[in-house]
Amino acid sequence: MIGFDIRAASETDLKRLAALEREIFSEAKASPALLADSVGESSVGGFLGGRAGEPAAGFAIWRIAADEAELLSIGVVAPARK
Repeated sequence: MIGFDIRAASETDLKRLAALEREIFSEAKASPALLADSVGESSVGGFLGGRAGEPAAGFAIWRIAADEAELLSIGVVAPARK
């Protein structure tokens, strides 16, 4: 059985998040600087995931405002989709 890792994204993951967005979406809008602004906010969070021991193959980024949560972006690279 193949293991998977899911972990909270941090500021050290900004380049990987931006690279994933560029690879997954044809019109990627997130640069490391834009992601840094978002991740730096206490109301924004994210996860990275993928096969254990390999670079992250997917992510989710969300924002919490008052009593609501908004999914800002979610994606998985094509080879990891099933």
